[in-house]
Amino acid sequence: MAVLAFVLTSPFGQSPAAAFGPPPLQWTPTQQSLPEVAAMAHERLARAAGAEAAVRTSTVTGWNLSVNEAGEPDEVTSISPLVTELTWNEDLTGRRVVTAGRPYSAEGNSLPSDAVAEGTVIDVMEFGPGEYPALAPDAGSLDAAGFRDLLAAYAPADAGSKAGDAMLGIADILGEWTLTNAQHGYLLDALLQYDGLTVLGTTEDRLGRQVIGLRSDAALRPSETTTLLISADTGRIVGMETAASGSDASVPVPIGTVINYNLWKDS
Repeated sequence: MAVLAFVLTSPFGQSPAAAFGPPPLQWTPTQQSLPEVAAMAHERLARAAGAEAAVRTSTVTGWNLSVNEAGEPDEVTSISPLVTELTWNEDLTGRRVVTAGRPYSAEGNSLPSDAVAEGTVIDVMEFGPGEYPALAPDAGSLDAAGFRDLLAAYAPADAGSKAGDAMLGIADILGEWTLTNAQHGYLLDALLQYDGLTVLGTTEDRLGRQVIGLRSDAALRPSETTTLLISADTGRIVGMETAASGSDASVPVPIGTVINYNLWKDS
């Protein structure tokens, strides 16, 4: 599953010249260090309401940059995210429903009349026994050590992987599971074992929630950065964004262009 990131060329970010996607998030710097952000997240996770056990379900609001047949990015006037609701079972049966999210302007202008209405069903897929291709089938039962091992399988630090690489594993996990608050804490602690994380500060995400951002590049994608979004209310991991940080990114877009984002429920 694609993940999302955000690049800063100044403390507050720089908007790309062309509208290939939504404007970059604008960050308010914080004086908190990485350990202080982690401690704050753990404190809020401890007092926030949450499920007692992980559940095989996920709801994600996501958007990806559009590329035409020639491999060139399409300029856009509106952003039309998709909401993917997945429920699956131990026998790998399941159901995935994709609907249109709430569209919004890419540049602050009015929405075009042909924008897809929120709630429009885009796709429904049913999975019979053994058919759902689970990426992290056992994640719901893992403890702190288990999540460290799982992220290490995605991104082995001894092979040069960075925090941005490990975030790809987190996106796969949260794309299939609604984890407990304690497990969100384990994931965050596992991520902190990697080098390269930077505290960006606070902002409002694309669903209007207050979040704290942690940014890193990735060894697999050196011209892109990934930003992890942590809820300022609950301490849960609620989103990721990917953005271009170099001229040789996976798609030819200006530095700072948001390439994709995924946002999960804060519960």
